[in-house]
Amino acid sequence: MGYFCILLAFLSLLVSQSMASALCPNKEDLAPCTCDGEGINCMYVVDDADLQQVFKASFEPNSFRALFIQGTPVTIIPKGLFSRIRVQDFMLDVNKISIVESGAFEGSENTARIISFYDNQLKDFPFGDIQKFPGLLTFNLGLNKLASVPDSAFGPHPNLRTIILAENEITSIGRGAFSGLPKLSNVELGSNKISTLGPQSLAMTGHSVGLAIVLSNNKIADIAPDALRGTTPAYLALNENNLEFLDKDVFLPLMKDMTKVQNAQIRFKGNPFSCIGCNKYQWLVENKETVMKLLTDFLCVDGRTLVDLETTDVGCPAFL
Repeated sequence: MGYFCILLAFLSLLVSQSMASALCPNKEDLAPCTCDGEGINCMYVVDDADLQQVFKASFEPNSFRALFIQGTPVTIIPKGLFSRIRVQDFMLDVNKISIVESGAFEGSENTARIISFYDNQLKDFPFGDIQKFPGLLTFNLGLNKLASVPDSAFGPHPNLRTIILAENEITSIGRGAFSGLPKLSNVELGSNKISTLGPQSLAMTGHSVGLAIVLSNNKIADIAPDALRGTTPAYLALNENNLEFLDKDVFLPLMKDMTKVQNAQIRFKGNPFSCIGCNKYQWLVENKETVMKLLTDFLCVDGRTLVDLETTDVGCPAFL
């Protein structure tokens, strides 16, 4: 019985690969790209003209699981380049791409699930196009040269779950950049140059219960009172930044909401917390029993932890 099941599975795989290969154009027309059951692989294209010539080939109307353009000298993805094909996963990583024109992915509005440009040269992106792909789950622009995230960059979008913008040169995030994303579960913004979280920059009207927001290794020293309005992450990483204290208007409501989330955590290690100043630290000391479980790595510059702090330790007068 086991042998029969294995044989059946093998035959099924052969049929699936044969059907997928039948969707491919002639090898000569597609060269130097190749096409098989995994999709289209263009790792051997030599320049932009080479890539653009490939996608003038005649394709069947069915969708491909993936398109791989990786490790090439390609610099531009022009409007309509992929309009002859339908693709689920666009894997355009580790290239020299500096320009993506609006409409570059037209034709795959109903099929696209992943758009990835990890490790390219992008300073900008047509963010408005993202809303054209209602089935999109993952958007990855990690390790590029983005300087900012515009207002309302990603929403509204019904299904987007993972947004990766780590290792860029981002200094600012626009209002509502991540709002209107009811299934959002992961936002990666670590290793950028963010010094201020401006008004409603991380405010959300809805998100996944297990939302993780990573802002590690930036230069964040200031956070607007409404920067995280409506946002209750299960994990918030603010470690390795420049926070000298925690603003009560920002963190008290945030922490009270996060204590209601199972195993919620905020990472603060590597910030220069002075732990001095009654007006800055009294609220935190007075609420430490409530928020202690959230702040497992909170540390003052002199080595004290939140457990060690009393109101007199932070500069508040002693009342008899």
